Amino acid sequence: MRQTESVKQYAGVFIVIALLVISATIYRPDYFQLDLVYMMLRQAACLGILSIGQMFVVAAGGTDLSVVASMEISMVITMLFYNQLGDNWLLAGILTALVVCLGLGLINGTLITQFKVAPFLTTMFTGAIFTGVRRIFTGVSPMGSIPPALAFFVKGEEAGEVPHAAFILIAVTIIGYIILNKTVFGRKLVLVGSNPTAAEFSGIKVKTIRIITYCISAGVSVLAGLIIAGYTGYVDQETLAAGKGFDSLIAVVLGGNLLGGGKSTVIGTFGGALATTLILNIVVLFGFEIQHQYVFKGLILLAVILFSAFANSQSIKNFFHQKNPITSDQTNPS
Repeated sequence: MRQTESVKQYAGVFIVIALLVISATIYRPDYFQLDLVYMMLRQAACLGILSIGQMFVVAAGGTDLSVVASMEISMVITMLFYNQLGDNWLLAGILTALVVCLGLGLINGTLITQFKVAPFLTTMFTGAIFTGVRRIFTGVSPMGSIPPALAFFVKGEEAGEVPHAAFILIAVTIIGYIILNKTVFGRKLVLVGSNPTAAEFSGIKVKTIRIITYCISAGVSVLAGLIIAGYTGYVDQETLAAGKGFDSLIAVVLGGNLLGGGKSTVIGTFGGALATTLILNIVVLFGFEIQHQYVFKGLILLAVILFSAFANSQSIKNFFHQKNPITSDQTNPS
């Protein structure tokens, strides 16, 4: 089965973006000032990178709500190396954070595939555990200002230039597109998400594919954590990544991906991240308190879940319950 992203699969989200831009411009013609656009690009970069990782998990029929914990842990580990050992150890801190977060993804994938636990609940609980462990070892106090090199990596050197984070998002989107659409792994992933039983019969290691997707999600959360720390300028363990798990899920489904797998698009996910960022900013533009963002996010998530259920009657079931591959006894009847 070959994955091909058709325009009609993700056209809807870009129509939504166009309508949002037109609405905001009509309401306030001078709304999209250059500084605001650059701020939105930085926000969208973090969310977009996180959402592309989430998309791979959703494509295999799962969900990853532990990405926030992974982001927080990656930021804390990086800052611990920087604060304790100095600038020369910054890269070592980032690599250590990557290894740790890949381990967290491996734990998630193993629990879900080997013990057949629902992905939604598993990652919600493991995220809470990871957060608790982080708090035990590091506390909840802010970690301080970020290294100048990290700020340059995300923002750039000159004020008013296109933030580097936007180019990083584009690079991640291109890489994600190639992996999903042009590789053997991508074709296997699509089959696993659409029909895990057929995938098992065809010799695909369904459990391995699913575990890899959780590792991908955890891995890109490190990059997303670095970007959000880079554009805010400091690391606050408790607030920087708050809400990003559900935001990434909203972006994925807004982008045209079906919950439960079987229909995936990287370009649509990219658009979903842009649309989600616009929505959260326009809510404030229209005079609502920032707290109303949670109401809007909840309504959007509910709407897209219902839409997914309408498009695929099995989507909701697969969202809460992992599609279990057939057992070896079934494949080799005696």
